[in-house]
Amino acid sequence: MTSLDNYFVSTAWLEEHLDDESVRIVDATVLYDPSQDENDPGYLNTGEPGYLDQHIPGAVFADLFELNEADAEVPFTFSDPQAFAEKIQELGIGSADTTTIIYDRGALVGIDLPSNFWASRLAWQLRVIGVTNVKILDGGFQKWILEERPLASGPESYPASSFQPHFDEKLIADDRDLQASIGDSQTLIIDCLSPQQYAGEDNPYGEDKAGHIPSSKNIFFAGLNDFETGTLIEPEKIKQQFEEIGALDPDKEIIAYCGFGIAATWIQYLLQALGQDQVKVYDGSLNDWHNKNLPVVKP
Repeated sequence: MTSLDNYFVSTAWLEEHLDDESVRIVDATVLYDPSQDENDPGYLNTGEPGYLDQHIPGAVFADLFELNEADAEVPFTFSDPQAFAEKIQELGIGSADTTTIIYDRGALVGIDLPSNFWASRLAWQLRVIGVTNVKILDGGFQKWILEERPLASGPESYPASSFQPHFDEKLIADDRDLQASIGDSQTLIIDCLSPQQYAGEDNPYGEDKAGHIPSSKNIFFAGLNDFETGTLIEPEKIKQQFEEIGALDPDKEIIAYCGFGIAATWIQYLLQALGQDQVKVYDGSLNDWHNKNLPVVKP
């Protein structure tokens, strides 16, 4: 029987461990509203106001805007792991004697797509700098609220942490890695966006950029959660979807991409939970790919 327990915790487990001094709880919410123009102030916003209003007791807020390159051409670009590690230590997470539990408030504003990809983005970045004692709250804040579990408000903090970061380059890819992997039988490229966007029927980047990176396979990031509860579907069903495209082949290297490099971390996280260690995230993903005028295709 497949288990994801080493990578996820339930809401019941977390409530039982709210007073556990070895647990660090982090809200990693970003408000992403794709119905807005990307130059509109409502397109991407910090989730901190919502955190201050109500959050899981003990949780600190990790602002992904502040943790990443502020002036990057593609939002949230992970360009300085050392600076990121220093900010993480200021938050008080990452020490070897603690376990970090990350949650968020949902993937997209006003769109019912179950996923915790802001939480997985932070979890992925932590793993890139060598912090592996990290888990995600299955179902996120939405499930916590639905179950009427305890809430707190206002800012919270932990004592600063201390650890030596170790950059794990096998978790991150760039456009050169993707270009070298197109058509390579030893590498599987996964497009984590919707089937419609993969097929070029949904064109957020314009008709001339509709489609997917050549030779990529499609697994929709939101297709691995229950739409009513927001929790993961049965692990065996998740495993089956990945097996159908060969993503659990231990001899293959996997590169996952999406729009910014956020949803791809959800797929990367699940694959690692299933034992696939060779999974990279294309940081910047299609935004970076299109900025460099690289090719896309349709089925």
